[in-house]
Amino acid sequence: MRGAFFASVRAPGRKISLRAACARTALLAAAGLLTGVVIQFLDRDSPMLGDVFSQMSVWIFLCTALSVGSGTPLRAGVNVFAFLLPMVVAYYAAAEALQRPYSMTFVTGWAVCACLSPLFGFFAWHARGRGPVALLLRVGILAGFPLCALVLFDAIRIADILFALLTAALLFWPPKPAESSARKEHRHAPPR
Repeated sequence: MRGAFFASVRAPGRKISLRAACARTALLAAAGLLTGVVIQFLDRDSPMLGDVFSQMSVWIFLCTALSVGSGTPLRAGVNVFAFLLPMVVAYYAAAEALQRPYSMTFVTGWAVCACLSPLFGFFAWHARGRGPVALLLRVGILAGFPLCALVLFDAIRIADILFALLTAALLFWPPKPAESSARKEHRHAPPR
């Protein structure tokens, strides 16, 4: 009966081998490291792009994309964590190496966000499903855009609106045929 509450929301896709899962996790961690370093340089050399990547909306979008594209809710949590934690570490390590100022408040906030990211990935994966629970999760994710923009930055910016629209498209776009057939197979599977 474990996981029965979410089982009707979205059925997992096909499982991948442990080797493939480890390779994907390593690739996401490498992408996170590279992203953190690149963004630190953007902060220094391109203030306009640096400002975009300083907003939560871009990270909500990217992590939602990683989550909904994962095959299972567990993989969604692992994928988001594997990307986000190395990104945060690389960003602040690059800031230290470049002798750029940063606030320990932001370091702590991003560390907490990275540590909670598997839970957020799990819920974001289910937001791509069907039914009232999925709809509630979608609305919650989309409500995070204006909430974060107003609480953290005192204003909703054009980038926030753009990333909210992209995230809405990810969450509300009809599922791929393979995704909907997996859901149908799961619905008609015999009880365990």
